[in-house]
Order: sequence, then structure tokens, then C-alpha cells
Amino acid sequence: RNQVGNSFVMDTFSQLLEELVSRDEENRFTDLLMSAPSHVLLETDGRGRTLLMFASEYGDIDRIGEVIERAGELGVGEDLLGMRDKRGMSAPMIAANVGQLTTMRLLLDQRPLCLADRNEWQETLLHVATAGGHPAVVADLLRRGDMQVDAEDKWHQTALQIAQLQKGGRCHSEVVEVFREWYEERGEPLPPPPPPSMTMVHDGTTLPSLQSEFLSAVKARGERTLDESAITTKHVTNTALGKTQAYLKSQPQFSAPARKALSKCIEYPADHERVRQLVMDEAIDPAGRDMFGLTAVQKAAAWNDGELLDILLCVLEPGDITRRTGKQDQHALDIALEYGSQTAIKKLRDTGHFGSQ
Repeated sequence: RNQVGNSFVMDTFSQLLEELVSRDEENRFTDLLMSAPSHVLLETDGRGRTLLMFASEYGDIDRIGEVIERAGELGVGEDLLGMRDKRGMSAPMIAANVGQLTTMRLLLDQRPLCLADRNEWQETLLHVATAGGHPAVVADLLRRGDMQVDAEDKWHQTALQIAQLQKGGRCHSEVVEVFREWYEERGEPLPPPPPPSMTMVHDGTTLPSLQSEFLSAVKARGERTLDESAITTKHVTNTALGKTQAYLKSQPQFSAPARKALSKCIEYPADHERVRQLVMDEAIDPAGRDMFGLTAVQKAAAWNDGELLDILLCVLEPGDITRRTGKQDQHALDIALEYGSQTAIKKLRDTGHFGSQ
């Protein structure tokens, strides 16, 4: 099985290399790599990702070093470091997006030009690190003099504005503080947050004003349209579309479309990039339950998947994080304790939502 849990036939050399990376079979990997031709290193998978990008997502420094060394020997090192996947993400951007700080540093040292990389949404490394909620990565990027702090993405949002609009999550609040310290060192005030009508969701994807989303949802179902002037901020808050749908569900005259539970879409081991895409999909409910009554955050706790928890804790409401479900009526912290998931226990306790439980 590959990193998204799908079985596949390893009928190419690069797929075999990827499998060895995931299993950390160092000796076999090195032997194969040293005999690999250049086209293998430059080959991409269905997502447009090279072996270097795959290893960067996992933060496997030793394998990354070997790949870069072999690419240099074959004269394709610069080509490999400059490649992008189908979303326009370079290897350093992938590392920044998932919080692999050491990996990102190594790749940027190898090719400083990557600091100027932008993906298909015109996001910089600073944008994707901020959207992922990784304060240490953001701090490292801010210390680099060539980083454009005021750079805007496709939706005219700076990295700071993404963090400010997501500040309900603990990790994004920490990112805002990193920016605050950076501005204070320069004797400048922290720029104010953007207006509430500009609503961001995880991984840099923007939704229009929730006010317009609210009206569109009503009109799309052919139901009675409210007076647009009557829809004010008391009806629509600065959160992702799930809040709008929650409001619709609370009103007897509306019936919001059912959303698929995120928990039904993920299996072990979780593909973190895919999860980031799913949580910003309006058709997916991050707090939804699978056929066994388990939510995604409960699965993450059982798997001791810290990165998956980081993603979920940034988008879930406190009540969704502490909700008891399943046959044994357990919340995520109960499950983490039962499985001895040390990383998950720490991250869940650090939220402060479980009190003295």
C-alpha cells in the first residue's frame, strides 16, 4: 500500500524506491539509488511528485541527502530541486506545508531560489507554512531576508492575514504571535486583521463571504430567499462554510445538504495532504462519524498521528474535539490514553479543552 492506503503494483523502479523510503530500509534503498538512472529520479507519480518530494513530506533527511547526491552525480540536481507537482508545489513548499522544518532548511540551502516558489494559487512558502499552522517554520522563513512578508496569494491575502482569520485555532494563534514578534523587532505595529467578509479556510483556499455563501445555499435549493439586507454578521460568522451550514440546520425553513464525514474518508496511515484538501471541502464534515461512530480526531488519537491532529485541531470546534462517541462513549483523549499514544495525549491536553479530565 502507498501513503494514501491504496494498493498498487510496484512495476517501476521509482515505485520500489518509494516503498523502501516508507519502510526505511536504508541499505536496500542506497544500493538501488546508486544504480538508478537520471530519469528515475525525475519520474513523477499520479500527483506529479518525485521521489525527493515524497521523502520531503516524510522528513526523511538521510534519504533526501542521498537522492540529492545521486542527482548531482547524474547532472540533474538543479532540475530535480526545481520540479513542481500538479499543484505547483516544490519540495521545499511541501516540507513547509507539513511542518518539516529541518527538511525545508536543507532543501533551501541546496537551492535558495526556491524561496521565491509559488504554487498554483500563488502561495509562497510563508503562505503554506502559515496555513498549515507551523509557527517554527514561519519563524525560520521570516528570518530569511529574501522572504516577501507582504506577498499576496491568488485571493490577495498575505500569510499573516491567513493566520489572523484562522486564529481560533491554537496553532494559528501561535503563528500570529510569531508575526507580531517579527514586526516588533522592526519597530512596526502588527497589521490589523482583514475584514470579516474575507473568509479563509485551511491550506490557503478562500471561500467568498459567508453572507453570499448563505444566500447561494438557499437559492440553489430553490427555497424562500431572505431579504439580503437582513443577513448580517449576527447570522454569518467568520468561520469556514460548516458554520453557515450549521446555522442553516438550526433554522426550520431550511435543510442544509448532508455532508460526508471526514472520518469515512481517511484510513491508516493518513495522507496528510489529502486530509488538508478534504477539510476545506464544503461537502466534508470534519467532525462527522464513520460507521463505528468514530470521528477523525478520535482516529488520529488512536493512531498517535501528531500531524493529523495538528490539522484537525485547527479546524474543529472545542465541542467537536471533546465529544464522546462510539460504542464505549469515549472522547479523543480517552482513546489516546487507552492506546498509549503519547504524542496525541500531549497535543490533546495542550488544547486546554479537556480540563482536569
